[in-house]
Amino acid sequence: MAMTKEECTEAFNNTDEFKHFHLHSDSTLMKLNKAELIDYSSVKGCMIIKPAGYALWENIQHELDRRFKETGVQNVYMPLFIPESLLNKEKDH
Repeated sequence: MAMTKEECTEAFNNTDEFKHFHLHSDSTLMKLNKAELIDYSSVKGCMIIKPAGYALWENIQHELDRRFKETGVQNVYMPLFIPESLLNKEKDH
């Protein structure tokens, strides 16, 4: 029997990989903020990437793109979709 979406999410959230990511992601965000590469946004789950941070990101993208193309991998763009239900939930805040 297939797992429901909720069961899959709960199972993933209990993995060591997920716990490790969350433990270190907060620390990393604080370091990036202290280095003035990012700033926090009033939008939950979003951050503002400052000019120096964005320049760093562009250099990372350029290097990864070069390496990927050497192996024949093609780029793909997957835009972020935010469900309307979440937008409606946040509109009253």
